[in-house]
Amino acid sequence: MNNEPLHDWKFFRVGGVDQVMFRNAADLLNLQQLDQKLWMTLAMPTRGVEFDPKR
Repeated sequence: MNNEPLHDWKFFRVGGVDQVMFRNAADLLNLQQLDQKLWMTLAMPTRGVEFDPKR
């Protein structure tokens, strides 16, 4: 079991979506600790995205 403390991530909500807040260099240095399910949100394009409201 790993006893290293986990990084203290801060999140904010915009448009109904939780997003990670990058506050300092420590956030960037600890990216490997960020839950991989959140990477889709970080990698998603900000323009030209359309969602089908029926789904």
